[in-house]
Parts: sequence; C-alpha cells; structure tokens
Amino acid sequence: MSKTQSLILFFVAVAALTFAMPASAQSGSIGVSSVSCPADFNTLGNANLFWSTDSMVQDTVVIWVYAYSTGIAPDASNVWASAHSGSGSAPWLQKGHSYVFVLYDSSGPAPDYTPGRFLNSVSIQCQ
Repeated sequence: MSKTQSLILFFVAVAALTFAMPASAQSGSIGVSSVSCPADFNTLGNANLFWSTDSMVQDTVVIWVYAYSTGIAPDASNVWASAHSGSGSAPWLQKGHSYVFVLYDSSGPAPDYTPGRFLNSVSIQCQ
C-alpha cells in the first residue's frame, strides 16, 4: 500500500468515526429512589425514578419503559419521559410484571440500541 493510499484510508477512518458519534447525549445514569409493588392483582404500585445525562439538548434524551408479564417480548412499550435530566413517578406498577426503564439518546430511530445511543437502564420486578 502506498503512502498516499494509507493517508486516504486514515482520513476515511477518522471521518467515519466523527460522523458515527451522536451529537447529543454521550452518557447518563438512571436510578430508582423508591418502589412500592402492589400486594395483590387489584391494586397498583408506584416507583420513583431519577435520571441525568451530559446532554444540554432537552429533546434528544428519552426514557422508554418496557413492561413484561410473561415471555421474552414486552407486553407494552412507551416513551415514559423526555428530558436530559429529572425525576418522575410510575404509579401504574402491577403485581406479576417486570419493568425496564431505558435511558437513551433519541437523535436516531426509536428505540435505537446502537453504541452511543443507549445510555443506561434500570429494572423493577413486582412479583
């Protein structure tokens, strides 16, 4: 390989890495401050969560919640929050369900788990 070809290959690699990195959030954390799972199937429980990212762009960080009762695939999934940081309540927890709250950079297709977009997650089980 000639010196010119090596140089071109180097610049192509640098450009690919530059364009592959998302413009918004790069890291984040999500946690649970309290959980109250229901004692029976006729009541609802509550969870309080908090999250933060290094993004300054409000609209590019969202939290999806996935609800599982049986099987591998989620029974339901929805956007639960959209903010670069904050806290919130999930007052609809049900006995026999598991929930996964996924914090991710939504500047790509939703939900996109490619590196750089997935930021963090937390799980709650109400068995």
